[in-house]
Amino acid sequence: MLRSILEHLFLFMYALALMASLYRYPKYYDTRLKYLPIVFCYTLLNEVLGYMTAYMPQFGFFDRESIANRNMVIYNIYNVIFYLYFFFIYKHHIRQKANQRAVDYGTMIFIAVALSNPFFQNFLLSAQTATYVVGGIFLLAYICLYLNEQAKHGNTIRLKNHLLVWISLGLFIFYTGYLPIKVSRFINAIDGTTEAPYVRLVHYGLIIAMYAVITVGFVKLKKRLPR
Repeated sequence: MLRSILEHLFLFMYALALMASLYRYPKYYDTRLKYLPIVFCYTLLNEVLGYMTAYMPQFGFFDRESIANRNMVIYNIYNVIFYLYFFFIYKHHIRQKANQRAVDYGTMIFIAVALSNPFFQNFLLSAQTATYVVGGIFLLAYICLYLNEQAKHGNTIRLKNHLLVWISLGLFIFYTGYLPIKVSRFINAIDGTTEAPYVRLVHYGLIIAMYAVITVGFVKLKKRLPR
């Protein structure tokens, strides 16, 4: 029962964040965050397509029945695009030159990992674990650099109405909780161990928490963001 509720609720949170981003779009349409509605729409459509290919064979990408429901390829593509987008965002919102160089070096390492990972895991059929984990670690690092700069140079009232701060908090909550799950799933796949039922519930809960925080950020966005 709880799992069914969370499965539907996390998709609703995707849609809610998308609607909030569109509603507040006039406040940030000419900033580097202007592509957020596209990212959220892509995320929602990717999840819907992932569900359809997993549970409806007629929408599968492969003719062989044994792999007809394998849909990791769309998530592998999505993850690379998602990470690179937010790496770009933080590169341009982090002020200190040393931190900007750190973002550049991290992004180059991530691209190298993303290009090499398919040699070890089938890009079409398997989750690109190294790409996901390395990208998540760098994303958390950039979030910390950004929030640290904001804490030093901003005031509490301004930060409460700063959209990227809320997005950063949402992403931080999710990736801090989900990266260990991602690693444990990789280990379980190697060992042939069955995942505990509660892990997927935690996964859904992290998604819901992330998009709830992000949606609050859009709701609190009162003034138009500077370019």
